[in-house]
Amino acid sequence: MLDKNFSSAKAATKFTYKHNPHHKRSYEIMALDAQAGYMPVGQYTVLDLSEEVNLSEKKVMNLISIMNGKSKLIDISGDVAGTRLYFNEGKEERGRKKVVFYKQDGTGVSRENALLLINKEVWGNA
Repeated sequence: MLDKNFSSAKAATKFTYKHNPHHKRSYEIMALDAQAGYMPVGQYTVLDLSEEVNLSEKKVMNLISIMNGKSKLIDISGDVAGTRLYFNEGKEERGRKKVVFYKQDGTGVSRENALLLINKEVWGNA
C-alpha cells in the first residue's frame, strides 16, 4: 500500500535563502548539495535603505522562485507602483557574478536598489 503522506511530501527545493546574521539588510542565497545540504552560493544585499524590509524579502522570495524554475511569484505591484526595476550584469570577479539592481521612480536618475553576488556556475545554470 502506498503511503500518501510520503508520496505527497514536499521535496526540498534546489535554492533557498536565509537572513544574513551579520547584516540585517542582506540575505544569503543557498543551494542544495546532495552531500552537504544547503550551502551558500550568493548574497543579496539591499542598498536602498528607504525600502521596506517586507518588500525586500518579497523580492528575494521571487528571485529564489525564479531560480527554482517556478512561474508563480509574489505580486509586489502594489508595493512598487510607479517604479521600475532594472538590473545590470557586471563582470565576473573571483568566481562570482555581480548583478546590480536599480530603481527608477520617474524623478531624476535611477538609484541602486540592491546588489546580488552569486557564484558564476549558479548564475549560468539557474
